[in-house]
Amino acid sequence: MSRYCLCVLIATAAMPGVAWAQAKVDDVIRTGEQRIAEGAVAQRQVEKLSDQVGDIEAEYKQVSKVVDGLKIYNGLLQKQVDNQVAEMAALSDSVPPLVNRISAGSAPIAPATVSLASSTATRASRPNACTLDAFPKSCPR
Repeated sequence: MSRYCLCVLIATAAMPGVAWAQAKVDDVIRTGEQRIAEGAVAQRQVEKLSDQVGDIEAEYKQVSKVVDGLKIYNGLLQKQVDNQVAEMAALSDSVPPLVNRISAGSAPIAPATVSLASSTATRASRPNACTLDAFPKSCPR
């Protein structure tokens, strides 16, 4: 029986230590649960940031493709302009300078010649319409 009493005595003496240890374990568990909750909040923030980064990356890739396309388009336009400049140079070489085409006044000017010719043809087709330049509506009878 002395052994039994000794065990009871030891168990009774150890009770405050067990209660203290249990309180420490409860504190550790509560702290762990808080950290888990905080970790879950932090994980949601990380996932949200990851989604934002993914969206920004997709937008960057799209804009980059547009820029690449515009560079190609601008290159094609530049080639076209260069070809047109070369064609203009070739054409300007085939046209004589303006000074060489204009005469000193001895040759009649084409529009005036055409106008005079059409006026003369009109008068010839209607000989009775006008007989005197000063009196265009008078007709001798």
